[in-house]
Amino acid sequence: ELFYIDSDPIRDSMHYKTIIIFHGSAFTGYTFHRLLLMAAANKLQLVIPNRHDYAGSTKYHNDDLQSLREGKREFLELLGLETITFLVWYIKTNGIPKLSADRKSGGLVTIGWSLGASTPLAMLAYPDLIPKELYSAIKPYYRQMIFYDMSLYHHGDSHHKTSQYVGGGGQPLICALFV
Repeated sequence: ELFYIDSDPIRDSMHYKTIIIFHGSAFTGYTFHRLLLMAAANKLQLVIPNRHDYAGSTKYHNDDLQSLREGKREFLELLGLETITFLVWYIKTNGIPKLSADRKSGGLVTIGWSLGASTPLAMLAYPDLIPKELYSAIKPYYRQMIFYDMSLYHHGDSHHKTSQYVGGGGQPLICALFV
């Protein structure tokens, strides 16, 4: 189970975007709590979960942690399945609006900050292991996946430093994947 806080849907409107922010390794979702106060004014619903092993969320099982330490794909497979299951559950439970045909309103955006980028990215790592029904359930909503200050090393690029991609360092790497 994942503990999360959210800003609640925008009252009397189906023209807002839902953003789910996954935190990194050195902090919790509480880091983003001040954003909740600004959400409604910007036609946003924010959802901020704490990843496993962080306050309020369940701990990883020892077998899962062993897979992580050994770099086994089973950990990412589980993370991808858990992430898409959480997103589909949240969509259904909270009735968020579908992405509009003109892509100007509705829909769902995930943001992964730092090591938290691996959480939404894991949904794409092994697509053959995710039930097609889950991809079908999320497709009408999924707008974009954003990675903020993502370490390339932790995502398989051991040959380059992040600073080589952002003009000399000091600036976080931001990239977006449009679905």
